Amino acid sequence: MALISISFAISLLTYHLLQKFKVYDRISLWLAFRRLQYFTPPSKDDLKAAAGIVDVNKHKGGKKHRRQQDFPEFEKVLIPKAVDIDLVKKDLFNDLISALHYFTELKWLLNVSVTAVIAYFLTEFYYFVKDLLMGVAANTTRQIETNFSLLWCIVTAFLCIFLLGQLIVMYYKVEGHGELFTVVLAGVIGAFLSMGMLVVNEKTFDFGLKAAHKNFTEDFMKIPQIEEFARTINFSLFGFGLFIGTLSGITTALVAFPGIRFGKLYRDARDMAVLEQRKSDIGLLGASFGLPTVLCVLWMPAIREHLWAENIYISFETARILAVLSLVCVRFYTVPLFLQAHLDMPRKVLRALRKEPGRIDADDLRLQLGIPLRYTAVTAVQYFAIILLLVMLCFLYLSADLESFFPVRGNLYYYNKVAQFLGQPDDYISGAVAIHNAVWTLFTGALLKAIFGYLIWWILVSHFAFSLFSYYILQERQ
Repeated sequence: MALISISFAISLLTYHLLQKFKVYDRISLWLAFRRLQYFTPPSKDDLKAAAGIVDVNKHKGGKKHRRQQDFPEFEKVLIPKAVDIDLVKKDLFNDLISALHYFTELKWLLNVSVTAVIAYFLTEFYYFVKDLLMGVAANTTRQIETNFSLLWCIVTAFLCIFLLGQLIVMYYKVEGHGELFTVVLAGVIGAFLSMGMLVVNEKTFDFGLKAAHKNFTEDFMKIPQIEEFARTINFSLFGFGLFIGTLSGITTALVAFPGIRFGKLYRDARDMAVLEQRKSDIGLLGASFGLPTVLCVLWMPAIREHLWAENIYISFETARILAVLSLVCVRFYTVPLFLQAHLDMPRKVLRALRKEPGRIDADDLRLQLGIPLRYTAVTAVQYFAIILLLVMLCFLYLSADLESFFPVRGNLYYYNKVAQFLGQPDDYISGAVAIHNAVWTLFTGALLKAIFGYLIWWILVSHFAFSLFSYYILQERQ
């Protein structure tokens, strides 16, 4: 298998051209912040005027009053919570966006993901054209060349996981709100439920995990170079279930807060669309929220047996992944609706305060009204990280059963050259190469597709479960 292949040049060329034409400078602004408006927090003078507070101290000559007049920003002003304030709405401009908290991380995430998507499609197009021109069977080229676009997909997936983990650490710093308890509880419940999925009859949900585990165990025991070592390791189904449970528990903990935020934003965005009678937006929001329930059903064997007719053009697995990507397209299109719902939160803050008696400090009120704008990029990271993680897992799933997914296997000729340079015997190097190549054969396409497919399904289920929970909790509170 060639290590430096055309796909390597395609990946480098994609990155260079996107940087050359300054796409990286504009793509994050267009994808996340197009057509958005925000409410400017009123000044302290505006709040005093709205509350009917007259500055009676300006004619007094006391030392305390002169100090308050010289430094009015330190003056504590209490205004009624039911004060009538007119919020001014302005367009979100680039300089303000660049100063948002977590904007740099969001920009990195979107830039890397755009590079991964473009490199993946260009590489797939190259494989298709080359096979067509050479007159060989489909997927022949990809079996002799390393697909470097998948490396971009893996980097993007790990970047999504890293940013979601960073947000969890940020939530840990909030005291007295139960964020740590929520994450731990979500992870534990997700781990136990996922282990229970291995016990479920395959006629209900079939992910191919049991068959993949069986093939992995049998192939591992057949490797002659490590036969004695293989006997000492117990790759039981329970141990495999612990691995899947741990993986699912971590995934559930990562998607907990994005799912809760998504359900809250869906309710706010839908209410605003209903109020303004935007029927098309209502339909798109409903599809964005409810499509995961339909997609999760596609992993049931009964759907495949009764509602799908196999043909020579597309398999059921490919159609299922395309359905997941259609959900991603809908959510990309509805990004402005959800983020605008987040930026409209100051109106909800004022409505909630009007229901409470008493007074509030003007600075505290201005801070509450400015928090949604400050954390807009954080909300965008939570929104994009989930759908980009789904996209990358879909790409890895489609390429999991192909040789191009793996790095180049050990070439005995080059390893012998290295052995001569290091002064190692040839038989030692040849044995190491044989073990290396044999171990790579364990990670078959069936095993990788089973794991990637299960992760896609689990992210859809857990994210929708938290969104639904958040939606009904908010409905009960209102």
